Amino acid sequence: MATPFERLEGKYEILEKMGEGGMGSVYKVRHRLLDEVRVVKVMRPHLANDEVLRARFLREAKVAIRLHHPNLAQIYDFTVDDNGYAYLVMEFIDGLNLQEVIKVLDQPSLGLVFEISRQSLDALGYLHRKRIVHRDVSPDNLLVTRDDEGALQVKLIDLGIAKVRGGDDSLTSAGTFLGKVRYSSPEHFSTQGGSEVSAASDLYSFGVVLYEMLARKHPFLRETAPATLTAIATESPPDLASSGRTIPPALASIVHRCLEKQREDRFRGTHDMALAFEAVLQAPSGAASLQEVEEQGPYPGLSSFTEKNASVFFGREREVEELWGRIRNRKLLALIGPSGAGKTSFVRAGVVAHRPTGWKALVMTPGAQPFRGLMRALGPELAGDSEALRLLADVEEPQ
Repeated sequence: MATPFERLEGKYEILEKMGEGGMGSVYKVRHRLLDEVRVVKVMRPHLANDEVLRARFLREAKVAIRLHHPNLAQIYDFTVDDNGYAYLVMEFIDGLNLQEVIKVLDQPSLGLVFEISRQSLDALGYLHRKRIVHRDVSPDNLLVTRDDEGALQVKLIDLGIAKVRGGDDSLTSAGTFLGKVRYSSPEHFSTQGGSEVSAASDLYSFGVVLYEMLARKHPFLRETAPATLTAIATESPPDLASSGRTIPPALASIVHRCLEKQREDRFRGTHDMALAFEAVLQAPSGAASLQEVEEQGPYPGLSSFTEKNASVFFGREREVEELWGRIRNRKLLALIGPSGAGKTSFVRAGVVAHRPTGWKALVMTPGAQPFRGLMRALGPELAGDSEALRLLADVEEPQ
């Protein structure tokens, strides 16, 4: 039987060994015909003979090779057989992982934090639209590099323990803990086999990454793994303002919202979190909180009604009913009026809160790139409609 090296060297020239872990070795190689540098992950033979581990490796490869996104490491090829041989060929990324970047930077600029976050959220949003939960978001799995034009680029790597929602997760046995303890969400280890881990769990993990990047310390790390788990499950993270570093309060609010213990208290998705970042960048420097940034109105002290205020929003029931009659018969309906006239309150506490059975509502803030934001927000609902997604993708942003 040919060894991994003999098989690999038929197609690749092995340049150097980049590292070694519990599962196997990682090599930097050059494709002999294409003259391209790539990375090969070679699984240890005795592990490749393990039925469960081999199946998990195969699942990662099958999932990853179908994914194409500028902020995900591209998988080119893989082989798994019953003779103790398995390898994965992926894109070579010449850069540093985020953990190394954090060590180098004393205090990252708001622009750098935003750019790293924007691209990371783009990658996670793409996975979530594909119904994939990464489950291992950490600084080690976020690589920072430069694209061909010299612009900063973030690459999310390692789908080894990713979960496809609605798919078979039988390779994770009851009580098995997957991922890095310190970056795991409370629900990650509070359920059997992580069965309740969701897209919100990835946002929690990314919140820990952000906290560490801004404060240069981990919010929950303790001397032992059990103590760290207890802190994640029961303790609130120290306020970022107490870190002694200059962190805009509204930005700190984004991080702390990610770290809420209950999933429903976090952002609804990567789209909403990205819009929050845009709002913070565009907000006055003295904005005291994320809520203050998100709910800015034309008159100080006057906040709009939302769906939760529907029970106390009354007197416009007839108008709501008439508007729904128009919505049923029109493809586009704009509600126009002067700023502060109550349009938002009418739509959210009236129209949206009293939508007829069978109708869904999507509440979003356009942001700096409204069509891109719309595509992100509608992506999960239109996942099976390739024509609709194509039309959205083709729309150009106004200059």
